Amino acid sequence: MQARARTADRTRSIFLSIAFVFLIQGSGEGLNGPALAAPKAPVAPESNIASPIVPREPVAATPAFAAPNSPRAPQEATPVRTASLPAREHKLSIVGLTRDGKSLQLSSAQLASSGLALNSMVTNHKDESPAKFEGVTLDDFTRAYANPKARRLRVAANNAYEVTLSLDDPENLRALLAFRRDGASIPTAERGTFRIVMDLSKIAVLERELRYPRFVWSVTTAEFLP
Repeated sequence: MQARARTADRTRSIFLSIAFVFLIQGSGEGLNGPALAAPKAPVAPESNIASPIVPREPVAATPAFAAPNSPRAPQEATPVRTASLPAREHKLSIVGLTRDGKSLQLSSAQLASSGLALNSMVTNHKDESPAKFEGVTLDDFTRAYANPKARRLRVAANNAYEVTLSLDDPENLRALLAFRRDGASIPTAERGTFRIVMDLSKIAVLERELRYPRFVWSVTTAEFLP
């Protein structure tokens, strides 16, 4: 009986050992401990050393107005253009109701030698100093070149300024078509060659403002109108 009991104990121990082995294998653990996972590839440690800096080649500055990477060609001096100077003298065009119905042009020398009496007066526009002007009166000028039917005179300057004067106004007829100032011809650069001026010596100061619009300089056209 004792032998049978020992045999039964031994058999029970064997079964328990086998069951324990199967239990261990089912849980993923081997006899030598837990199963090890496949080793991972080693990862290179990050380096704390900065990458070497490659120096950049210097870029040459491109000169203004020149093609890139090309030498700048020497520039030639640009010639300075000067404005054409005004003529020393221009002629006066007489148009409209002229005496013979034809238009004509006169220079200051031709008007001076036309046989008309030369008159003079000392006067000035408000932005000028007084000067002695010489020329012919509009009365004599009208008698010499206008048709008797003319009643007005349109005077135009080279800057598009113009004024129309009544030939029935005695004050207008006393005005001077001047072409000399202080004994010399009046250059176009100095409000010449021909000018219309009036004697203001007997005009009250307050009334002179009404006369200044009749002062016309750089006169280029005298047109007789009905």
